[in-house]
Amino acid sequence: MSLIENALKLLEVKSRKAIEIAKNQIISSRVESKILRKALDYYAQNLDDSLHPGILALACESIGKCNEEPIPIQVAMLFLTAAIDIHDDIIDESVVKNGKATVFGKFGKDVALLVGDGMLLKGMTLLYNNEEALLCDKIATIITTIQNTFFEAGDAHIMELSFRERANINPQRYYQILNRKAAILECHTRVGAIVGGASQSQIEMLGTYGRIVGLLITLRDEFVDIFESEELITRIEKGYPPLPILYSLRNPETKHYIKNILLKPKLIEKEIDTIVNTVFTDSQVRILKGKMKRLVKKALHSIRSIPKSKSLELIAMSTLEGI
Repeated sequence: MSLIENALKLLEVKSRKAIEIAKNQIISSRVESKILRKALDYYAQNLDDSLHPGILALACESIGKCNEEPIPIQVAMLFLTAAIDIHDDIIDESVVKNGKATVFGKFGKDVALLVGDGMLLKGMTLLYNNEEALLCDKIATIITTIQNTFFEAGDAHIMELSFRERANINPQRYYQILNRKAAILECHTRVGAIVGGASQSQIEMLGTYGRIVGLLITLRDEFVDIFESEELITRIEKGYPPLPILYSLRNPETKHYIKNILLKPKLIEKEIDTIVNTVFTDSQVRILKGKMKRLVKKALHSIRSIPKSKSLELIAMSTLEGI
């Protein structure tokens, strides 16, 4: 198995029970509206977010004090993260994601907004109703952590909206926005650390790790989007191509060449291949890859004092594979 395959398998195992519980709770929720029932069932059937609950469990276990799986907090966080994702799809007008129609794409804005609101309320309710399982003395810290990090990620999405009105996007500015979006994964490693009984210094270490790995995963997705023709075309139409292309457009040697392709009304497979080959050999993109390698080293360094960090190390190192 490759690093990425091992990492994905590990996350799937650590999140399986929480995802199953979340799916059952969504399906069993009582609603009279037929369209809302269909939307909820559709979301439950396609719920496959193993990253966030998985990384939360690994952060919890890394402290070495977890006597049982942190399933209640994983389930609550799954609902909260789902709310953010659904609302982001509405803002970004994302009709398709990972080859599947989003709730927004399949049911429209109004239904998607209601589903997202329901997920948010469900997540917060689960947090407060599971005080015994989550240890009531940790609830306040968990809530504060969620508030601070989710607000930062929301702020980043608002900043990203301004790109739709600009002809030229500064790649460094976009990089900073992606770093702020990584607050969501930082939230999960911090919450996992809190539930696992970590000291304040350990919470900070795992928070730093989560922020860096969240950024690395997002940067990896930016590279992957170049290979996905439908996603690439959608992003170009919205005015902000993937980050590697933005860096290439800053390079005088490749700017004119790539720009002429991007301005065409319809891209064919051959032209996408040309973009891929041009971008991946660009000097600015090679610098970005070098930055990602340094981020991995920084992530590994941040958890050097964490008792059981091998699994977290695997997740960090896997983000570079195939890039």
